[in-house]
Amino acid sequence: MDDKNFPHKFPPPFQKSDDERSSRPSPSLGLGNNNMQPPFPMRPNFVGSFGTQPLGMQPHGMPPQLIMHPLVVNNVGATTLPLPFIDMVNYNVCGPNNYDMGSVDQPGFFNNPPLYSSGISRDIVEQQGAAKMMSTASMIPRKIQHSLRSAEEQGDQATAQHETLRQPHAQHLLHHYCQQSKLQIQQLQQPLNQSVSVSQDENAAEESTEEVIPLRNWIDKESPSGDCQPENVQKQRGMMLRRTAIAYGIIELIKGARTSSHASTCFELQKACTIDNFLVRVSKGEKESKNIDKTHQLNADQQYVNKIKGVQMINPPSSLRFLTPFVSSGEGFSEEDGDGMGQYIEVEIIPSPVANQAINPLESLVKEKSLIHSVGSLVHELYTHGNPVLLLYEFQKGSGAISSDDSGFAEPPSKRIKNQPQHMVEASYHSFFPVWQRGNMEAAYAGATEQKASHLSLLELGFSSSLSSLVDDLLYGKCTLDVASKDIYLILLDPGSFLVDRYYKPAPDGKVSLRIRKDKLYGRDSESSLISTTFCRVRASGNSEALLIGGYSGSGKTRLVEGVLKYIDGVSCHVVSHKSEESSTSVISEALDQLCASIKENCSEEECQTINSRLMEAFGSDFSILEEILPSTKLLHDTKRAKPFAPKHHSSEIQSNSPSFILRLFLRAVSSKEKPVVLFLDDLQWCDRTSLEIVHDILSDTKDSPCVYFLGCFRDNEVGSAHPIFKFIEKMSKNNTPVQLLGLSGVNRSELNCMISDALCILPRHCKDLSDIIHSKTKGDPYFALEMLSALVDQGLLQFSYSKRQWIWNQANIMYLDVTSNVLHLLKNKMLTMSKEMQTALKVCSCFGSGIDSRLVGCLSESVEYISLRDELERAVEEGFMDKIGEGYKFVHDRVREAAYGLIQEWDKNGYHYQVGMALLSSSKVGDSLVPIMIDQINHGIGESIQSEKDRIAIAELNYKAGSQMMTNSCFVKAFSYFETAKLLLPEDHWISQYYFSIRLFLSLSNAAFACGHGNLADETLDEILREAKCLEDKLDAYYFMNNLLFHRGQAKVAFTKCAEVISEMGETIPTNVGEKESNEMFEKVFHFLKNISDDGLLHFKECDSRLHFYLMQFYQQLGWFAYFGQSASMQAFLCLRSVEISIRVGFCKYTAASMASVAALLCGKFKDLTNGYRLGRVALLLLTRFDATSLIPVVYLSFYGFVAFNSEPIMVCADQLHKGFQIGMSVGDTTIALMNGLHYIQKAFVGGKNLVVLSNEIDYQLELSKTHGDSRATRFMSLFKETLCEIIDKNNARTDTTRSDEVTGALDEAMEIEGCSEVVFFHRVIQCYWLGYIDRCHYFAQKSASRDAAVGRLLKLIASFYHGLAALQILRKKKSKVEMKDIARTALQALHSASDLAPINFKNKVELLEAEFHRTEVALRGNEEEKMHAKKMYAKSVCSAESAKFDHEKALALELAAQFYEENGELANALRNFEEAKAHYIKWGSTVRVSQMEVAIARIEARLLK
Repeated sequence: MDDKNFPHKFPPPFQKSDDERSSRPSPSLGLGNNNMQPPFPMRPNFVGSFGTQPLGMQPHGMPPQLIMHPLVVNNVGATTLPLPFIDMVNYNVCGPNNYDMGSVDQPGFFNNPPLYSSGISRDIVEQQGAAKMMSTASMIPRKIQHSLRSAEEQGDQATAQHETLRQPHAQHLLHHYCQQSKLQIQQLQQPLNQSVSVSQDENAAEESTEEVIPLRNWIDKESPSGDCQPENVQKQRGMMLRRTAIAYGIIELIKGARTSSHASTCFELQKACTIDNFLVRVSKGEKESKNIDKTHQLNADQQYVNKIKGVQMINPPSSLRFLTPFVSSGEGFSEEDGDGMGQYIEVEIIPSPVANQAINPLESLVKEKSLIHSVGSLVHELYTHGNPVLLLYEFQKGSGAISSDDSGFAEPPSKRIKNQPQHMVEASYHSFFPVWQRGNMEAAYAGATEQKASHLSLLELGFSSSLSSLVDDLLYGKCTLDVASKDIYLILLDPGSFLVDRYYKPAPDGKVSLRIRKDKLYGRDSESSLISTTFCRVRASGNSEALLIGGYSGSGKTRLVEGVLKYIDGVSCHVVSHKSEESSTSVISEALDQLCASIKENCSEEECQTINSRLMEAFGSDFSILEEILPSTKLLHDTKRAKPFAPKHHSSEIQSNSPSFILRLFLRAVSSKEKPVVLFLDDLQWCDRTSLEIVHDILSDTKDSPCVYFLGCFRDNEVGSAHPIFKFIEKMSKNNTPVQLLGLSGVNRSELNCMISDALCILPRHCKDLSDIIHSKTKGDPYFALEMLSALVDQGLLQFSYSKRQWIWNQANIMYLDVTSNVLHLLKNKMLTMSKEMQTALKVCSCFGSGIDSRLVGCLSESVEYISLRDELERAVEEGFMDKIGEGYKFVHDRVREAAYGLIQEWDKNGYHYQVGMALLSSSKVGDSLVPIMIDQINHGIGESIQSEKDRIAIAELNYKAGSQMMTNSCFVKAFSYFETAKLLLPEDHWISQYYFSIRLFLSLSNAAFACGHGNLADETLDEILREAKCLEDKLDAYYFMNNLLFHRGQAKVAFTKCAEVISEMGETIPTNVGEKESNEMFEKVFHFLKNISDDGLLHFKECDSRLHFYLMQFYQQLGWFAYFGQSASMQAFLCLRSVEISIRVGFCKYTAASMASVAALLCGKFKDLTNGYRLGRVALLLLTRFDATSLIPVVYLSFYGFVAFNSEPIMVCADQLHKGFQIGMSVGDTTIALMNGLHYIQKAFVGGKNLVVLSNEIDYQLELSKTHGDSRATRFMSLFKETLCEIIDKNNARTDTTRSDEVTGALDEAMEIEGCSEVVFFHRVIQCYWLGYIDRCHYFAQKSASRDAAVGRLLKLIASFYHGLAALQILRKKKSKVEMKDIARTALQALHSASDLAPINFKNKVELLEAEFHRTEVALRGNEEEKMHAKKMYAKSVCSAESAKFDHEKALALELAAQFYEENGELANALRNFEEAKAHYIKWGSTVRVSQMEVAIARIEARLLK
């Protein structure tokens, strides 16, 4: 069914509905003009609801407006009148026009919508059948209703008795009419579009709970019984709001009748503008309750009329229903801002007005002037009829009567309306006599004009100025009905502004404050939609995005973002906001530190436990790493679930890349797709480069990517093309991370008009002239506009009139006012009118940025000059310059801060900062946390104010202290600035006079310079230390850092040489070449001691107390690591053993743990002593705990879990610990060791059967990191694993790399050959070839690998031998002549047997599978039945062992090989079952190649079974 045949829902006052006129020539059904005819024959002497007879053809000579008859259509299309209606006609004809039926209480009489009036076309009548159609509009003559009410009021017993006799007949009529209406409406609606109709049960329920009563009766019940006292003000407001809703419904019905199917003329509608022509639909509430007490009947009636559902017009028949819940009580009305009652209102009008009907406002005003006046009279009567509601001001408890002139406040004239003149009561009838009684239209309009004087202004009666002006405009024809509809809709939306006049309390100087709505956005709908839409996309996809908002100061950037975020904060996301300052330390770390506190405050206990579990998984017990950057994470950390120790590390061990990785790990733990983190950073123009780089790293994270929505605001007129913001955008785009850029300018005239309207509580069209002037002078800048408005109030050009109860202004004076284009000028001038003390407070606060901490206020208050600082800041809050946030103070806007800062003369700003800083320095309350803030102030005056050398040294030491704090917090840019300043303050002879301080300062400066990317400066600073230091011991820290720099730059051999030279200077001799003999001798010496001491003895061995020996072991550990890259295995072994030997001699330290772990790897690898190797490895782990050596965890984990633990512990346990070592290594900035941990993690996870697709994603992430940090070695090894995984998954078909696989393979092979790691390439070729089914090629590459000195490690050698053994047996079965293949398989089986004895969980299934293949080979070669039974048994064991170890890939392999065995021996059913199980496990592993091979085998077996 076409939707145009049904009523449409649309938000008023803009009615949007489809054209409901039929496309056929015949007119739509319903009341129309005098020329409209019904679509079927009618009795010519009756007037029906489908049209009216031409003038002069009324039955019995009655005027047409006095009687309308409902029609019943029979099944042949003829019309009949039911007998009750004929009687009614006779009754109306014979009786005088003084009868009234009173209120209609019968359910269903007016409750069913007029179907013919809802746009049902003639087509539907023809389709459904005329018998089903009947008008449901009420045609009860209103004269009868009026007569009953008059009789009751006058106490006319005779009339009442006469009416009582007639009443049963009327009730019978209503009952019959109601039943007919219900039946026919149900029959009609049943086949219609069910999407717009409710069920019959719902209709019945709705009818039983709603009632329609005449508007006059409703007003009588609604009117208050007493005066408008303060204690009843909320109740009075609710009554006032309900009357306004009725007024809105009346205007909408009259408007709609012009363009609906009625097509009513202005003259016809003017006659309809009487209060008795309207009905109110309400909920029955408690009126129907049988248990209600009669004494409470009045309260029940009031509750009954409170619940408004709609408004109906009798003639022309139309109805309006409120679709949105209507708040009828005033209890929700906010005393503060009045926003509690207002809400969006949606209505449905039947019949629907024609959509997009263009009406010229000027033409409408001229043609409809009489109608507009009539509507105004009707609305005026609606408010003044009975005992009206009077709401002059907001009442205050205890306030008395005040004079009513403009210097005071008037008392509400609550009793003036009670004795109003009789002409006011009759006014609503005088203008509505029909034309046939008055003569002509001109006479009617003349009568209406005479009545204007009789309408006393609503303002004088105590109503609001906005409502009064609206009604006056209607009465005097100054606005159209469309304009009035919009105005009254705004009144309903914001009754606190327009329905009730605000109570404006003047300041001591007599001025009144404006009502500024800080929480409301103007003219930013599309921008708000963009922010919210992007958030929804982030939450739906789980992918991070960024939105940057640029605009000049005052354009509303911050308010825009905060206005949107307040609706989602804490409900569907974690929101954190932070403001960058010009002297900001570390924006991103400070912001995320606030996030921790926010999560703890807003999340449930269950959510906090989930986040804590994630943090435990990411950091384990090493929360000290995270807490140094985000101290508030201790709020989220459950210490009861932590591991036994929480190691700490020195801040110098954290490098520039570590904060980025740590914060990424943190956000992975606290964010999720279900609850993303919204990070809002304001004033990005002051954000440091490091913070933006960290934000980029977070948003571009691909590994378990955090779900983060980043919002940033910046002043686009204060940043150049070289600003880090644009570098940030460029990098985001290159990484394909979504980033959007939004620019804000001033709001348009219409939105500024709304803002001024809200501020003045005046309807928008009444203050449009003022808003246009302000817009032209401020260019739509929201903040500038409000400040100009306040300036107009201060200058007296905008005043509040208490007699008119609204703001007044002189348009000409404001138009020609010279206003600067800079809001700072207005603010500064306003501040200059304040006291000197307040100006000082504002200037001091502006020196600290957007606000000042309460601790700073307390410290400064100790100074005599700032003793009244706190009191003055409180006054600044009262003046609107500042807000109080907790115990601190914050400027309300950046412009205010700039204006306050502008109070300081430009030439005096550095000195003023220095003065404030020195005041802090003299305070006894300044703690270490305030040192950076204090030194920021002092540093402004370094060149001008600091004269004495003593003061310069003291300030230099404070800068060093602040820089050290920043290094601890990973704020490297700020730390570098402090260290540079400290260096500038040193005297020329500082290497003599400040020797030790200079060494500490220069070493810290070198660390900070390197962290900030200033590598050359770092080298120069280290060179100066080495040149000026007096002894070797003072140079050691510089040497150690220099060696790390060389290694980081890829110069491992140079670093090894430099490190060896330092050790030589310390008295140690490092041999140039170390052979097997020297290595073995050192091993025997060290191992003899370690073998003869217990584990407890090693754990409690004496601690090294010599600083020089501590440095010696540190350099040995460094040298041993450098030897791993480019030196022989014998040299590596010798250096590790030598380090342990020194520890045994001088005592243990944290570096002993690293050396001990290296010796453990040496025992398991070179010396094949797996038991003692595992023992020493466990001791090394415990030594980490003893010395809290967090920074050495990656080194120890790499040695133990990479080369030792897999011989005894489950392979996936080793993989998990190596992954932890990778994360810790990245967090402390040791990227080289971290990536080596990551590589071994990938290796162990692959051997352990981790899902190939997941593992491939892990490799992508680590490849990205290795390329970012320039680690070419890690990149090559990771690329090899990536290639292997892609081959096994789908033969590289799904790989997204643009480079062809053979090109990549060739380049990798060549690079690995140059590096001496060809055996690693051969290992990967063995794995690839076996899983792809290239058995001969697998054997070829395995042979080439065995001919070299394997550097792949024991684990990979075992895995390669396993697959080589399987391939050899398969070749033997295939060719039956390669006897040496059996020897290869035996060798592999022997090696795996030895490994299985120590770690059966890792190798037992492999041994069993090889043995099963041996038996299978014997069966194939000799057909031995006993071997066949052994083969079946070993296959089953191998499957069980692989399942226990959770090796899905090897379980699938065992099932596949068993299936092949069964197929070879004719057991097809067993073969089919095994192939199917193997396919399921290959799917779980992620190998599409193997799944395809299983599908081919399954199809082959099924075909054989069918035969």
